[in-house]
Amino acid sequence: MLSLSPLLWRRLDLLSVPCIAFSFWALVVLVQIKVQIFILSPMSVLLFVFLCCLLLLGFIHFRWWKRIGMPGILLLASIASYVAIGSVVGYLVDADLQVRGVGRQVFFLLVTLAALLGGRSLLERAGVEAVLLRVLAILTASCIIVLATPALRSIGLLPEYRLDRYTGTFSDPNDAGFMACMTVALALAFQSSGSQTRLRYLALILGYTAALSTVSHTAMAVLGGLLTIFLLVSIRRLRQNWLHTGLVALSMMGVLTYFVVNLQLVTLGPEVAPPSEPVPPSAATLQEVNAFLTTVRGETNGVGGDVQRRTNLWKMGVERIRASPLFGHGLLALDTMEGASISADGRPHGVHNMYLMLVGETGLIPLSLYVLSLLFLVRLSWIMPASLARDAVVGWTMVMALYSVNFHHLFTMGTSNLFIGLSCAGAGFLLQNRQDLALEHHATAPQRSNRTGE
Repeated sequence: MLSLSPLLWRRLDLLSVPCIAFSFWALVVLVQIKVQIFILSPMSVLLFVFLCCLLLLGFIHFRWWKRIGMPGILLLASIASYVAIGSVVGYLVDADLQVRGVGRQVFFLLVTLAALLGGRSLLERAGVEAVLLRVLAILTASCIIVLATPALRSIGLLPEYRLDRYTGTFSDPNDAGFMACMTVALALAFQSSGSQTRLRYLALILGYTAALSTVSHTAMAVLGGLLTIFLLVSIRRLRQNWLHTGLVALSMMGVLTYFVVNLQLVTLGPEVAPPSEPVPPSAATLQEVNAFLTTVRGETNGVGGDVQRRTNLWKMGVERIRASPLFGHGLLALDTMEGASISADGRPHGVHNMYLMLVGETGLIPLSLYVLSLLFLVRLSWIMPASLARDAVVGWTMVMALYSVNFHHLFTMGTSNLFIGLSCAGAGFLLQNRQDLALEHHATAPQRSNRTGE
């Protein structure tokens, strides 16, 4: 019986490979494409996501837990400390609110952990290019669904949104814009690595177009930063990559035009009273477009209005932080702030800044760990040689870091949780490879020295 034990474990390990692959790719489709909402209820979707996470965590071998890398450890510690400190502090303020907040945070922590461990296992078994190419294909399909929003709404497959903005199967245009930015970042990583797949061109075009269609100022600002950095990096290779660099340059011009037009609408357009109902879009005049961009319930319009509104929310968040700088006010304390402008669903706005939310709700410890994890991920750009995995991880990290300035739901949004896990998985894979190469070099060094001595 004892002699059969190693054989049994090997068979179980072989059985776990297809189970991990199926669960991981099902999880990616569930949180990125979201086609399941056409046939499933929201609770059924959450149940399927939960089951995929349990399958991944159940079949993952223990050795992958030991290879998640320092960025993964820091980021998981940031989320765990955020939940622990926030629940304890918040329980003293509002126990009922904390039950809902803790449950939501634990669920999305499972998604992050499953994406990290599942992605780490697949990167080792299938290879970086095979895994990221499939991720790029899924993201491209998600961009197509976003661009098909009007058609899907007209046949009743997607619910109506309060404004005529493209959301796809996401609940908010900013969420769809985040996905589009991640698509562009991965397409640029394939270009930087010299990959010959033609999917990168389609992904770049569709990702940029999907981000533009969401009319999300945050998405366009982040996208502009990504495109600018790519142009600066690839300017020396303009002759070799003239087609891709030309597409990026045209996209950059589109981003600049987007902001110039919005700033002109704020400066030149007439004052429009806030409508009680969303105003349908019209391209007849600048005044009509300006009225369309005016958001509901007293919010100002355009880029300038968005910046002013966000600045006011950040100031309110800073005042909350000053009241309790060490341990914050508990989970969900800054998700909605009393006295803030009212959103379309009738609730006060939140702080709309990930960094302020972390310190305002749970103090400096989760914020420090989160910032350190981002720095460790970006640090790969100068401690690792150029590769597809490195460029994808750094690009995704830049999107997350920039989005955190104007967004506070990264820990509770399936799309961002998946990319947090994948980024940490890629970083752990690169760091483990470097460590293995260093050990191999150290092991072969005495042999080379002996041969030299002979």
